[in-house]
Amino acid sequence: RDRREGHAWLFDGSTLWTYDDPQVLRTKTEYIRENGLGGAMFWSLDADTPDGELITAVDRGLHGR
Repeated sequence: RDRREGHAWLFDGSTLWTYDDPQVLRTKTEYIRENGLGGAMFWSLDADTPDGELITAVDRGLHGR
């Protein structure tokens, strides 16, 4: 995890992956609320967990829960 911004990432020596996890999504939804933006969009939800961990984090974040 990035120490300054908290973003999630992995590096295997040749490939860098960045990804959103519930903690990152809380930060993003906080930014959305603080700046009065209209909402969030998803590129793809097929990588979410079966119980909807990511969509739940966004829902809670947008509604301040």
